Amino acid sequence: MESRVRTALRNLIVDEYSLFVPHHGKRPVSELTASAHLARLLVPQFSRSWDIDCEYNRAGLKEIKRDSARARRRPDVIIHRRTGEDSRHNLLILELKITSGRGGGSEKSVQDLLTKFGYRHGLFLHLNWQEAKEEHEPLLNPEWRWFGESADSSRQPVYQHATLAAILAEARLNWAERRRFLDVPNG
Repeated sequence: MESRVRTALRNLIVDEYSLFVPHHGKRPVSELTASAHLARLLVPQFSRSWDIDCEYNRAGLKEIKRDSARARRRPDVIIHRRTGEDSRHNLLILELKITSGRGGGSEKSVQDLLTKFGYRHGLFLHLNWQEAKEEHEPLLNPEWRWFGESADSSRQPVYQHATLAAILAEARLNWAERRRFLDVPNG
C-alpha cells in the first residue's frame, strides 16, 4: 500500500508541480484540487475492482460521515467499492494537508473514520509546503502517518532526503520545460 501511494505522490510532484507554484499570491492550490490529481494518479496503482473517489458522500448511506467531534467529514480520497456495504469494501481513507494551516482533515479524523467505517488503512498525508525565499519555488517535504493494519504510530518522512531531492529536481526541470512552451509567442 505504501509503495503505491508513494509512487502516485511522486508522479503528482513531478507531473503536476505547477499546482504547488503560487501563480497569484503566496499559496498553492486547494487541497481539493491536489487530492483530485492524486486520486487520478492512484488509479493505475490499483486493480480495476477498486473505485477511487474524492470528497465522496456515498449515495444511499443512511448516516453522514462524521468524526468524533460530530463534524461532517468527507475524506479527501477513498479507495473502496462503491457498491459494497461492509468493511471488506473499504480499503483506504486518505486526508491530504498541503500546508500547516487550519481547516481540513486531521490525524484524528482519519483515525475516527477508519474505525467507524471499517477501512483497512488510513493515511494522513502532509506535504509540508513552504514557499522558498530565494528561488521563488515551493519546498515540499512530505510526511505521512498510517493507521490500521500494521501501521506505525508516528509521522514519518515519505521519502529519504536524497530521494526527495531527486524528485524535486526532476519536478523543477519538468516545470522549467513546460514554462518554456508557455513563453513561446503565438504565431
